[in-house]
Amino acid sequence: MKLTHSFRIPYDPVLYTALRDYQREAARVWNDTLEEAVLYFRTWKRWASKTLLQANRKQAYRLHSQTVQAIVDKYDECRKGTKEKRRRGDRRARYPWRKKHFFCLPFKQNGFVVTGEQIVLKFKNDKPLLAGLLTAKAAQKRKWLAGSGLREDVTLTIPNLSGEALSACTYAEIVWHRGHYWFHYCIDTPVAEPRHEHLPLKPAGCDLGEIHSVTLATENKALVLSGRAVRAVKQGRAKFLAELSKKMARCKKGSRQWKKYLRAKRYLQQKSDAQVKDWLHKTTKQAVDFLLA
Repeated sequence: MKLTHSFRIPYDPVLYTALRDYQREAARVWNDTLEEAVLYFRTWKRWASKTLLQANRKQAYRLHSQTVQAIVDKYDECRKGTKEKRRRGDRRARYPWRKKHFFCLPFKQNGFVVTGEQIVLKFKNDKPLLAGLLTAKAAQKRKWLAGSGLREDVTLTIPNLSGEALSACTYAEIVWHRGHYWFHYCIDTPVAEPRHEHLPLKPAGCDLGEIHSVTLATENKALVLSGRAVRAVKQGRAKFLAELSKKMARCKKGSRQWKKYLRAKRYLQQKSDAQVKDWLHKTTKQAVDFLLA
């Protein structure tokens, strides 16, 4: 069974600046792929294949080739998901159309190396124009332009804070979340053996709601978990966001005070999201423990 774990990358101004630049480069890959696919469809009335889109992205970006392929894979998955929704009757489903300013950095198995307490991420950068390129012979010039002579390998190193053996990890992503970069990685985990195999299974009923998040009932016991805390967090967030939006409307867009209110809104959204996530995690934990007992 595959599970996704994550850890926060410690703040380093040089590292964070480099990751932000590469995120812009990843967004450029997404935007170029999107634009080419739409133009191909309008011209030929059919979608361009994933292989064609990946072939046209070769050696054109400051990213590892596997990273570029992974971004095109993400676009192709979104396109297939939309096609399946429309086939089932959801006519409001739209194919990918929105352009990005930043995009997550996916890494396949060849795109990163785990060395003990460090993780080395692979990228590509364009070399400065060689002084003798213009005066070189045609054969040497073709060799430089056809191969990787104008590109060099670049690496970024982040600490390995996973606490797990990542030697068998085949996929990872760097994601911006709540003011920090996070390293998400996928690992294989053995399936746990079911507990109480000698006991007979019992049926259980479940109902989800807003005031009562989960209501469970078995043959002789029941459990009701309140969802008022989650609702209170959401109502409080809506109240304060409305107040901040009203204050922002009185300010000139882009001014110092307007930016202060914008930072406050983002902080409030991040904090409330974390609170809701924590409450839902506690609720599901109680429900699972009740059913196992």
